[in-house]
Amino acid sequence: MTGRTQQYCISRNLSIYALYLLLAGCGGNGEIAVTPTPTPTPTPSAAPTFAEKCAGLQGKTVATAEIALPTTGATIGDAQVIAATATAPEYCQVRGAIAPVDRFAPAINFQLNLPSSWNQKAVHFGGGGANGVVITGLGNMPGSANSGTPIPTPLARGYATFGSDSGHVGSDYSFGLNEEAYLNFGGDQLRKTLDTAQSIIKTFYGSAPKRQYFAGGSQGGKEAFIAIQRWPAKYDGIVAYYPATNLVAQSVGQVYQVQAIFNTPGAWINPTKLALVESRVIQTCDPLDGVQDGLISNVAACASTFDFAPLRCPSGGDDGNTCLSDVQISVLRKVSTRTTLPFALDAGVNSAPGRPTYSGGSSGLYLYGSSGSYQDLGLGGIIRNFVTKDQSQTPTNHNPMTWAAGWLRHSVATDASTADLTGFRNRGGKIIWVHGLADSAYLGQASADYYERLRSFFGDTALRAFVRMYLVPGYDHGNGAFNVSFDSLPVLEKWVENGEAPAADALVAADGAAATRGRTRPLCDYPKWPRYRGTGDVNLAASYQCVP
Repeated sequence: MTGRTQQYCISRNLSIYALYLLLAGCGGNGEIAVTPTPTPTPTPSAAPTFAEKCAGLQGKTVATAEIALPTTGATIGDAQVIAATATAPEYCQVRGAIAPVDRFAPAINFQLNLPSSWNQKAVHFGGGGANGVVITGLGNMPGSANSGTPIPTPLARGYATFGSDSGHVGSDYSFGLNEEAYLNFGGDQLRKTLDTAQSIIKTFYGSAPKRQYFAGGSQGGKEAFIAIQRWPAKYDGIVAYYPATNLVAQSVGQVYQVQAIFNTPGAWINPTKLALVESRVIQTCDPLDGVQDGLISNVAACASTFDFAPLRCPSGGDDGNTCLSDVQISVLRKVSTRTTLPFALDAGVNSAPGRPTYSGGSSGLYLYGSSGSYQDLGLGGIIRNFVTKDQSQTPTNHNPMTWAAGWLRHSVATDASTADLTGFRNRGGKIIWVHGLADSAYLGQASADYYERLRSFFGDTALRAFVRMYLVPGYDHGNGAFNVSFDSLPVLEKWVENGEAPAADALVAADGAAATRGRTRPLCDYPKWPRYRGTGDVNLAASYQCVP
């Protein structure tokens, strides 16, 4: 081998060795190392839109374990986005049903409204009357009559809102023959609806409501009290208008009133005569509060001074539509006086107030028929389907004493009578409570009766720490000579959330009655009433003073 050849071989071998070393250092074992291609970072999935979240609720279920009282779960049948309007925000409307345990019992149908801009609070709306239609939750708080100044709905304020049909459809009370449906109507449906709604709210928003309120009038007002009596830890505050808390006592009292009218020959008073009586009462008692404004504020003075004698027919008989017979005057006095019941109901309630004759209400609503024949507007259905389960019973032939046990059971199942609201008070719950003195459907005096039992239980100072009640002159059952328009929800919010209690006699209600729309009156803390100061605009609240 020549020297040139030897040099080439050495150089070549060194190059191969260097390459070997390079390969060994990169991949080891002489293998060629391949640099891995970097894995791309996944692009985050876009958050579902409000519409997608809403549509995703359809068909979802709520398990039985999430509902405190017995059911077989709940199912969402429909969920759709409703576009914003001038008075309502964009929201997801959810409709569904809570299935019963008894296959013969009706489901509880409900509606839940979930706004796209949620304030993390909710309002549970109560029903009314026989409670056989779905309460949509789209309406306003009770006491929001059109006074010329619109009051925003809870939904418009960002609340999730909901309600139900209480577990039956219709108003004939025949559902009372099914025990589960009856107990749902009596209050069980409230907890079932609440638990279902809150479960869906948590699924949709990721958290349960920070504040849960209840609002209702009449049957719904009673439901507000049932809710805080039975489940005080579940609600932060209620707004209750003309609540039928002790409705069973009034129903028993009405049986005796109906029989006094329709089982006594010549006692029935036709509408023309009844209007004569009501006109005479207003004429006599309206000025007793210092001003003639079509409202009776000083009801106690009216009851003690009003005299039927000027309305008496000269012969004492029924001489026509311009006067009253002795029998008619006698029955009017009877139905306008408190009825003592022959037995006690739940919580010891044993009497019912008389008709609101002396406060500007109708003496005849729900009592007087046409042409002297009794017109059954619901009392008979209560007797037959709730109390006796005997379809031959009517208000004119029913003996309450014979069925005392049935009336007591009905009171326990459906009334809101207990004075012990300690659990609700201790958790910081608050109550705004409004009732009309001229209420002819459920009497304002019945609210005064319940308030007095609360005051006996708690004492005045302790009661006022969490309850405010306002009895409003001229206010009937959501209407009347003075139709209340009062923005109650912010008042409740400030009290519950900020500890700002309503100042005594400082709240003002506007009138939504067409003839007097826009006038204002103070809402006087019970047992005060508004008296005209003697000077000032009679249509302004500032011209009135709340007096005992």
